[in-house]
Amino acid sequence: TSDALRREIERCDAFAGCLLTHSLSGGTGSGLGSRIVERIRDEYPLAHLASIAVAPYWTGESPLQQYNNLLCIDRLYKHCDAIILFHNDEILKTLEAAGTTTTTTSALKFGVGDLNRVIASRLSGCFAPLQTEANSTDVRIGQEP
Repeated sequence: TSDALRREIERCDAFAGCLLTHSLSGGTGSGLGSRIVERIRDEYPLAHLASIAVAPYWTGESPLQQYNNLLCIDRLYKHCDAIILFHNDEILKTLEAAGTTTTTTSALKFGVGDLNRVIASRLSGCFAPLQTEANSTDVRIGQEP
């Protein structure tokens, strides 16, 4: 993993930082995700490092889920410059409000693609401004929606 990251960074003209998207739950999301953040910070201490973390449903499948969340957030807090946190429960409420589903099993009516679409649309508001304006020096300034 670190070799692949190093190769990608070497391909950049000017590496300024990276954005890591991962889950806060499970071994891959919380364990590996926080370890990768730690390694990036150790190897590239001046790089900007941001994490987009997705918290699991409150009624998770593992009793250790909340401990994983807590330990991962602690590591992210120590090593990241910015943390953008999404909660699956809040995303599900957004989908329910947009749709017609009112049952308690609404999580089964929406797929991972639906959840990802909501996250992507919210992130695009931060990272891809809809309008730009030129100031007196012709430098483009983005405006978030």
